Amino acid sequence: MATNGQAECRAASRLFVRIAELNQWVHCDEQLRVPVRYRLLGQVSEIITTGESVELSISELAEFANDELRESIRAYVGERLYESRFIENVGDDREIPRAGCAVSVCLGVVLQRDGTRMLEVFDLHILKKREIERLRWFICSSNGNELIRC
Repeated sequence: MATNGQAECRAASRLFVRIAELNQWVHCDEQLRVPVRYRLLGQVSEIITTGESVELSISELAEFANDELRESIRAYVGERLYESRFIENVGDDREIPRAGCAVSVCLGVVLQRDGTRMLEVFDLHILKKREIERLRWFICSSNGNELIRC
């Protein structure tokens, strides 16, 4: 029988790390310095390796008071903006993300004293709907296009 703690762990948000991206960090030839750690908003409770991705289960996200919303957040790690699959159909075949459903994640590899390297989540930031719209507007603007080309 599952305890309350185990049930909460199952309801955690899930993030997927692309293996190719992870390999760039882990198999880097130059020696990694231990990076500055950011405040961790969610706690990594589980790491599962699958064929093409590493799945991180993140629990205790302070931003989400609503359990239903917290369960729905999913993001692909490896790019700067990670939009959740939790979207709202507004008709006319248009879907928009709900407020607070985009995630920015900072992942890194920490070099341990014994020479092993360990993946850690350093920072987790939830973007509100207005921030998502501003970011999209900037990317679509000429300044954003120039930045993306560089």
